[in-house]
Amino acid sequence: MHSILIVDDNQDILDSLKLFLTRANYKVLTATNGEAALTICQARLPDLIVSDVNMPVMDGHDFVKQVRRIKGGSHLPIVFLSARTAAHHIKEGYTSGVDNYICKPITRKDRPVVLAMLEQLIAK
Repeated sequence: MHSILIVDDNQDILDSLKLFLTRANYKVLTATNGEAALTICQARLPDLIVSDVNMPVMDGHDFVKQVRRIKGGSHLPIVFLSARTAAHHIKEGYTSGVDNYICKPITRKDRPVVLAMLEQLIAK
């Protein structure tokens, strides 16, 4: 079973994504900020990370940069999930080193597309 780490400071989003991905047969880990997520990654890298950009303690950009320095982290698929939808925010996300960028909110009709994208990233 593949593992996905979800990093978001919004508990409702964490709970919703955890339920969605657990039902899709993934082991789901959660963290509410980049620092806590980095601790999880240092202990054992998940198969994929979905992270918010704006978070307390350590934001998504710094978190991604730190994960990329961990052994095995340079090839780990990372996706930003953010309400920041302007083109310059998305470009900044890719510049930080993420593999894909999803704009919040994820609606029910978006879920099959999001799931297919995550599955494709894990399969690489």
